[in-house]
Amino acid sequence: MDRRIRHIALLLTLLLLAIAMRSGWVQGIRAEEIATYEPPGKVNPEVRTRNQFRIFQECRWERGDILSADGQVLAETVPAEAGRRCQYERRYPQGELVPHIVGQWSLHFGKTGLEAAYNKELVGEPAPPETLAEFFSERPRIGNNLVSTLDTRLQAAALSALGGRRGGVVALNPATGAVLAAASNPTYNPDPLASNDRSAAVRARCALGLGVRLTESGQVVRDAEGQPVPCENPKAPLVSVALQGRRPPGSSFKVVTAAAALESGKYKPTRPSLPVRGAYTAPRDTRAIGNFGGGSCGGNLTAALTVSCNTAFAEIAVDVGADQLLKTAHAMGLDRGGQASLRGCESEPSSDIAETRTGCLPSELVERDSSGKAKRQEKLSTAGFRARAGFGQWVLQVSPFGMATVAATIANGGFVPQPRFGEKIIDRTGRTVRDIRTALGPQAMSSSSAEAVGGMMRSVVTSGTAARAFSGFPIPVAGKTGTAQQPSCAKDEQAIFGRNCGRLPHAWFIAYAPVKDPAIAIAVLVERGGGNNEEATGGQVAAPIARKVLEACFGLPGTPCADAIAREPGR
Repeated sequence: MDRRIRHIALLLTLLLLAIAMRSGWVQGIRAEEIATYEPPGKVNPEVRTRNQFRIFQECRWERGDILSADGQVLAETVPAEAGRRCQYERRYPQGELVPHIVGQWSLHFGKTGLEAAYNKELVGEPAPPETLAEFFSERPRIGNNLVSTLDTRLQAAALSALGGRRGGVVALNPATGAVLAAASNPTYNPDPLASNDRSAAVRARCALGLGVRLTESGQVVRDAEGQPVPCENPKAPLVSVALQGRRPPGSSFKVVTAAAALESGKYKPTRPSLPVRGAYTAPRDTRAIGNFGGGSCGGNLTAALTVSCNTAFAEIAVDVGADQLLKTAHAMGLDRGGQASLRGCESEPSSDIAETRTGCLPSELVERDSSGKAKRQEKLSTAGFRARAGFGQWVLQVSPFGMATVAATIANGGFVPQPRFGEKIIDRTGRTVRDIRTALGPQAMSSSSAEAVGGMMRSVVTSGTAARAFSGFPIPVAGKTGTAQQPSCAKDEQAIFGRNCGRLPHAWFIAYAPVKDPAIAIAVLVERGGGNNEEATGGQVAAPIARKVLEACFGLPGTPCADAIAREPGR
């Protein structure tokens, strides 16, 4: 009997030890992981459910600052009004300059942008426990600071150059992936969204087009059928044109088609020579493709890119085939579109913040009716659709962020950069806690192909469609213009530009500089020519914006551009 009692006692002791160890593991080792867990949403698994308990915890901690590369405060923590549940409140001193990248920390709406991506570092670690009891209790924290890659001087120059027109500008360092600027218009002031005053925050969010309308007393406004009236803002300022735009790239995509042509082995920069003509009809297609302005053009690959010849690149795309065109486009990063109707397009973020999409060349478009039956189906393998994709039309959808990545890939000798917005984590004394680095990604094309495409882009600037915009510019630039004529307007475009917005083209320009030692790659999009210019082109509208940003970069101390100039022999 004594032996049985001892065995039972031993078993109970082991069970109690196991429970104690499990409790210690959960409450001590895994406490932070569990406390910060946000499960996938039931409707959309990509949107995490907010952890309200954790948010209320964080508003009692002194969150770290977010700083720019040039030393400006982008986000800071200030004491909240006395008597409130939260001790602190978030503030954004730069106002409308960088909200899409920095994001917001909101007591009511959660976290976005850099605030979400580096939340763990900004919150900081708990103070070391001095007693066993403290090990299992909540301890005070003071967060570390995040230094971003953004330069507010370049960001301001980009916004100023857009001049109030709807569009986006993205500039990054090709070698490091550091995003120097990502300016979008329209923009917004994030401060009201971060207010601890729920009524003020909800009204601010409604003004930006999210949520439901409230009365002065805070009651939900309802329509005649008793349904809540949604907030509306057709300009959608919370969506970053620079980081999330979905517009056809037009002729700026011809650099991808040119790279695919070179990689196929069928083309060299100077041969073969394509026919000079004013129209081209793909095999088994009935719709003729013309050149911009109704002119005729042709010649070798370099000549065709220099003058931006639609007929030539339509024929090239048909010739190299869907597999080669897809392989090259996706290798250069254009596979992050996120629309269910576009096959071959993933939806993952393209950088360290969630709000980034490059855009995509799909393998297939499938649109279905309410019953699930396909009502429209178009494949890249069909010559007619591939011909249009070859010069940046069809259902291609890209963002300035994606096209800046394309330009940077060519600048890197064919290696794809890994874009990032975080530079380093520092403590409150300025000591570096962690450097944030991203290595170059895979090689999308051979170095010889990248060099050849870069040479063609250089001729665009010296004697082609961007020559006027860069006349007299002292730094060698390689670039490509794009004018995307899209007769049909999406619903969001109709709300912004009017029902006849199809007559207005999108204006694009991508570039990198200096040619021999690239320090910056840039992409500019002005949607629908700014809304009032039916004759807008990439060379007339977008290239001058890029020039202003490049002038700022090469004229300011402490930028990668200034460092590249300093490395030049004889300086």
